[in-house]
Amino acid sequence: MNVLLKAFILYCIIIFAFIFWWTKSFYAETTPSIRQGSEEMMVDTANFMAELIVPYVKSNDFKEFDHLIQRYQNRMPNALIWGHLKTHNNLEFYITDEKGIVIYHSLDARMVGQDFSNWRDVRKTLKGSYGARTTRANFKKEKTSIMYVAAPIVDNNKIIGVISTMQPYSSLAPFIKSSKNKTIWTGVILAVAFLMSSLFIGLFFQSVISKLIKYVNAVRKGKNVRRLVFKDKAFNELALSVHEMRMELDGKDYIEQYTHTLTHEIKTPLAALSGATQILKKDISQASKDKFIHNIECEVDRMQALVERVLLLAKVENFQLEEVKPVAIKALLVDEIEAFQLIVEERSCSIKFVNKLGASSPTLIGDDLLLRIAIRNLLYNATEFCNPNSVIQVLIYQTGKKLIITVENEGPVIPDYALERIFERFFSTPRPHSGRKSSGLGLCLTKEIADLHNAEISLENTLKGVKATFTLNLA
Repeated sequence: MNVLLKAFILYCIIIFAFIFWWTKSFYAETTPSIRQGSEEMMVDTANFMAELIVPYVKSNDFKEFDHLIQRYQNRMPNALIWGHLKTHNNLEFYITDEKGIVIYHSLDARMVGQDFSNWRDVRKTLKGSYGARTTRANFKKEKTSIMYVAAPIVDNNKIIGVISTMQPYSSLAPFIKSSKNKTIWTGVILAVAFLMSSLFIGLFFQSVISKLIKYVNAVRKGKNVRRLVFKDKAFNELALSVHEMRMELDGKDYIEQYTHTLTHEIKTPLAALSGATQILKKDISQASKDKFIHNIECEVDRMQALVERVLLLAKVENFQLEEVKPVAIKALLVDEIEAFQLIVEERSCSIKFVNKLGASSPTLIGDDLLLRIAIRNLLYNATEFCNPNSVIQVLIYQTGKKLIITVENEGPVIPDYALERIFERFFSTPRPHSGRKSSGLGLCLTKEIADLHNAEISLENTLKGVKATFTLNLA
């Protein structure tokens, strides 16, 4: 389990623990909160009714009042309250005199005459305090509870009785249940939302880290990869720092490697030059002088070509393919074939171009100049190793999103020992017509250009010679 996954799991545990605590707290507070709000309304109702019933209590005649209460109880409000239909009125109450004896009861007339002076709501109200209580019919079941809120009945600043309003739990139950359900669903939705956002953030970080790891691994394997670019400023700075560090390290290794290889490659022509100059100091025939002078010129040309190729390869190896544009690869290939006609004729060969694209002209995104150099190197190699009076076949065709160019000649095959090293820097095999080796940088340069374009290059022996295959990705 990697660090990122551990951090993600820990983050989820913390978030879910918080959501669980929040949901549990709100769930636990639902019933008390609703009952508190209900109690406040009952206080207002009790005090309002306490003022209305003063005349009835003083006269101890509740006939007219009872008639009003019956009419009230028969009313059907049919009120849709937050999704719950209220079809009947739930307000019930009882009235006691100044001694706490029930003189009116809206719910049960049999209670008239009962002594309620010891009930908390009545007792405290008669003493001038706020009186309220909650009593359960079944002590073990909260749903059987009834809340009582009392108010004093006052006449000439004297308490002449108490009115206590009642509200059963059953009238609040639908709202309590609905509120609890909403709390649970809110918790679930929050948990899912946090989980989704956490997954999104986790995947984002995983994507960034994966790209960085892929970049570092590609660099470690010696591949020429483009610098990573992120929209996020912080990650972009990190990618830039990694890229700059890579360039600095590459620069040091590059200089060291090239110093060794270039020194090694220049030793041979320098030795040849030194030997030729020593011989020229001696008294030799003009024909011998001409021969050694020619050798010197060839070695100088070889060294010059070597330096030019090294500089070009160094430029390509450190090149980042950032400014690219669409390239019409078929037209580019035709141009290079036409440019090579004279060179091919000098070798007493010919080029046969096979176009399997028809009239279509597919394009790919890349660097026009570098692609020309790559194709030129393939044509040059095929020409250098072709048999006299033979044909070099250049084929172009498309397979899906792949554009494939093959260059096949008729000539000596590549020795088995050389096949695995053919793209190595400074590796070369003798030319059949001269026996001399080239700089050994042409195919290495071509491979670097292919890597820059996320393309593939390969060489293989055929029955008649060698075939090079250049596979490119279309735009």
